[in-house]
Amino acid sequence: MTDFCIIDIFDKNSKELNFLQTAFKEAQFSPGQMTVANLDGQEGIISDRKNNLEMDKDGVDHTHKYFEHYRKHSYYGRCFDIVKDAVELHGPLRSHTMMNRNCDFLFSKYLTGGFYEKHVDSQKMGRIRTDYSVTLFINDPEEYEGGELCIDIGTHEVKYKLQAGQAIIYPTGVTHRVDTVTSGERHVCVFWIESALQDTRMREIYRGIDLMINKYLSYPDAAEKISSKGYELQHHIMRHFAQYS
Repeated sequence: MTDFCIIDIFDKNSKELNFLQTAFKEAQFSPGQMTVANLDGQEGIISDRKNNLEMDKDGVDHTHKYFEHYRKHSYYGRCFDIVKDAVELHGPLRSHTMMNRNCDFLFSKYLTGGFYEKHVDSQKMGRIRTDYSVTLFINDPEEYEGGELCIDIGTHEVKYKLQAGQAIIYPTGVTHRVDTVTSGERHVCVFWIESALQDTRMREIYRGIDLMINKYLSYPDAAEKISSKGYELQHHIMRHFAQYS
């Protein structure tokens, strides 16, 4: 469960979150498409298993010499830059994922009746290896019924419906779905992160060392905390990397 994390990306009353919420009301959206891996491992564009909308990129040709100007002044471009700046400056997010880079952001709207059936995200988005999936909630949970992000954890399905400005980070490859929105609209931004450490076991060890160095040293019972975590990491390393005859 340590690879799952809920964090605050935006303050609830921040001007950045307020702009994102306005953009979801005023920008143009089109039926969403996303590359996913089916449960049988086949990858492709899946459209009949989902019903949602994605914010238009305003149809500006990337090769146009004024592309960057138009992008920055479009709703999509301004939303993109707001989330990009927040992610780049967010220490806990970057530390938790050991972030190397991220893919583009998808601004997704689920109207009443919208859903996304159970699926697994693709292991690559463009040139980005997807180690972590992130769902950032844009509007408040009181504004819609249903629409929970449902993630399979072990033998249980856990449902998440967070406050506006909060995000959940979870390992890409975990089976998940979006429950049907029964009233109102669900507004989210989703993106994927490539970790600088590809090996999930090494990430766990790194996090433990980071806790010992940057957090536990300031505790009154630092020696006990560090000793306990060190013992845990010692056995974690042996469990995964030791070779017994």
